[in-house]
Amino acid sequence: MSEEIKNVVLDFNGVISKANKKEILNSLDFGDVCNLVCYGFSFLTNSGFRKGVVQAYKGITIGKSSCKSIFDLFDSTFPKKSETVKKVVNNFVNSMRTQEGLIKLVDYLRENGFRVFILSNSIPKTEKMINSEEIRSHFDGVYCSSEHGLAKPEIDVFEDACRVWGILPEESLFVDDKKKNVRGALNAGFKKSSCLTNEEDIVEYISQNVL
Repeated sequence: MSEEIKNVVLDFNGVISKANKKEILNSLDFGDVCNLVCYGFSFLTNSGFRKGVVQAYKGITIGKSSCKSIFDLFDSTFPKKSETVKKVVNNFVNSMRTQEGLIKLVDYLRENGFRVFILSNSIPKTEKMINSEEIRSHFDGVYCSSEHGLAKPEIDVFEDACRVWGILPEESLFVDDKKKNVRGALNAGFKKSSCLTNEEDIVEYISQNVL
């Protein structure tokens, strides 16, 4: 075992699990696609609405509001698109699948004395998935932002997660699919951190830096 890295901390959505975009698109009809195209244009041109969505999503990830807050924004601003947005959100979560090669590596790491954790900016739907026995049984601990009121990339969330788990950041490696979260981990004192999404790249990175 490496004397430097004793713990591996992984993001959930985008690293451990990925949404199946093809499955999401197949669930939409032509009207839904038109609504999404119009929503994209409206989102870029309506700064007030864009800011509202960002604030609402942040509130969801720290457990201060529910997905209803975002749906209400669409109902009031773009009522004809709100049902499409609800459908996409639900189908996004339902299409999420774990990267099996990564799960096998997690099990191997734990069998060889390493501790492995999930640190996720979660909404209630993904929080429920993370806390299911099917997922949680593979890990030494999970930290969902919506349960603790703290979210990446703030340094506080990394420090609090390490406190909860009883580990040291300088003995830990972190992988996320967003560069700002990787920077947050490094600023919090993590030994190594990388922005990756491809299953093979993640497995290779962890293997090279831990095993």
